[in-house]
Amino acid sequence: MKKVKDMSEDEVWEACIGMWEYIVSKLKWYHRFILDPEIIYHLKEEYLGKQGYNGGKFYNYIRSNCFFCAASDVDCSTCPGALVDTMFRCNNGTYFWVTKPHKFLAKIKSLNERRLNELVNTTTST
Repeated sequence: MKKVKDMSEDEVWEACIGMWEYIVSKLKWYHRFILDPEIIYHLKEEYLGKQGYNGGKFYNYIRSNCFFCAASDVDCSTCPGALVDTMFRCNNGTYFWVTKPHKFLAKIKSLNERRLNELVNTTTST
């Protein structure tokens, strides 16, 4: 397990998307209940613990329980999502991760696809 600061850009994106896929898949069970932010916080901590972060065997703290926050030192302007789309903010009401985790996952997946397409276009045009 790598510290986030030692991860490549691709690894940070994969880790973030992986965590949100886990959360969304687990929410199917919780769906019969009102979506409580505490459930989201719990699932983030559960996922990170299973991956060995935040109290796992090899303690590796993830700031704000978020790979993007950890990679950017909680600076929204250098968040991996904002580097793809300067308007991206995780607390955007349209896809706020606390209240709309399914939409948040869709948003970061679409940003990652855009990022990868831009990389391909950059490498093929040079």
